[in-house]
Amino acid sequence: MLDLSNAFTKNRDKRQQSLVGLFHGEDSFTYKVNDGELDSLEGKITIQVKEVILAGDVNGDKTVNIFDLVMVASNFGKDGDDMVGDVNGDKTVNIFDLVMVASNPEN
Repeated sequence: MLDLSNAFTKNRDKRQQSLVGLFHGEDSFTYKVNDGELDSLEGKITIQVKEVILAGDVNGDKTVNIFDLVMVASNFGKDGDDMVGDVNGDKTVNIFDLVMVASNPEN
């Protein structure tokens, strides 16, 4: 089970939630509607937040920097499935991958 206790902030009346940081995963909440006299049946909403992948972050440290560029350069000219440094997914580590990483420093 994913612990989301610190992933959200709520305002005082608990009507709004905001994600904190780079959260990804699943969350759900239940609710009831009241017309002033009666409550509705309980409803449940579940959301799935996908992880944001930073273009050029070859080593997965959430930043694009010289370390990513070195990883691309070390595999330059190689090809194959799932190559480290194949940023654009064309199964070849080439100049296009180097340019993608070099154009996104420190993101």
